[in-house]
Amino acid sequence: MTNGRKVAAIIAEYDPFHNGHRYHIDKTRENGATHIIAIMSGAFTQRGDVALHDKHFRARQAVLGGADLVIELPYPFCCSCAEVFADSAVGIADRLGVVDELSFGCECGDVGILKKCAEISLSLADDKDVAALVSSGYSYPAAVSEIVLQKHGKDAAEIFGLPNNVLAIEYIKALKKRESKIMPLAVTRFGAPHGGETFCAGIASGTQIRKMARAGQDTTGLLPYTGEESDVCDIERIGGAIILRLLQVVQSGEYKNVPDLDYELAQRVAKFASAEEYTTFDGFIKAVKCKNFTYAKTARAFVNAYLGVTYEDLKLTPQARVLAFNEKGQGLLKEIKERSRGIEVYTSLSQLGDKRLAFLDDISNRALAMCAGNPYKSEFCRKFTGAIL
Repeated sequence: MTNGRKVAAIIAEYDPFHNGHRYHIDKTRENGATHIIAIMSGAFTQRGDVALHDKHFRARQAVLGGADLVIELPYPFCCSCAEVFADSAVGIADRLGVVDELSFGCECGDVGILKKCAEISLSLADDKDVAALVSSGYSYPAAVSEIVLQKHGKDAAEIFGLPNNVLAIEYIKALKKRESKIMPLAVTRFGAPHGGETFCAGIASGTQIRKMARAGQDTTGLLPYTGEESDVCDIERIGGAIILRLLQVVQSGEYKNVPDLDYELAQRVAKFASAEEYTTFDGFIKAVKCKNFTYAKTARAFVNAYLGVTYEDLKLTPQARVLAFNEKGQGLLKEIKERSRGIEVYTSLSQLGDKRLAFLDDISNRALAMCAGNPYKSEFCRKFTGAIL
């Protein structure tokens, strides 16, 4: 904290930015945050799905909804497992040099309990029992939950069994790994449960809102803006192209370089793509995925194969592309330029020194445009429109 100023970072997808996200920002303000930086996923999300709306639109809504500065978590880190997603985003927050607090929404609002669970998670990194369950057909999250239940009891297992708790644990692990001075803040989720189909106090889950929007249903009251203001993106528009690319990747052996696309999954792709017709990409994923691969992990592998992502890309260092800011955020940017460590801060993609990261950002945004049914324009030529002053 500097001169009474307290900067909080929030790692989010804002897919889309809804009333629950505004609640989280309000609670972070109530805890003393004077400035809020949102580190937000770009064109694709951790579920291996395209975002419902373009990232520039989502960033603008986040600023209008209470954030002061929105920075992109670039591809491929936004379309990765919880550990990579969290570690990359925390790395951005830490290197900005101005963040005092990391605020995250989760089912468990007790940071002390989450820290203990983070220690448990670290102890299971090379656990032979976890590995044995994965080999027997468990997904990795299911294997961890089972071993936690056996070794640490029901209460701990329940913490690990909820998705936002898992991300919270990964955030705390990432802070610990960096010996960061950033303090964690847990905000208990309010309203509809993650992935739920019920509404509570005007708050619905992102899953339900995306489902309604893609079905052309009215989302009035569930968003702090009119859902008609931006094109709706649907990965089904490019589902056939993804499957065709998958067949090429499997046949050529390129799959060996694609994150999460192992031999077993590659063989299932070849088998099921040749066996029958699939009317939806969702249906293909459900047919191909096996017990030890979650739906999200399978979808991520397929999208990464389509976009040409390799294991080497996950070793790149994410930089900070500014998507939107208000007057307070503009002031923060000036301070970040003075205090940041080892991070490029830029608005135009053409300013980024890492050409591979720039290429991945551009190609993922071209894919998003196709998912919206729009012509794909180069992100390199986009003019910055994120100043909301």
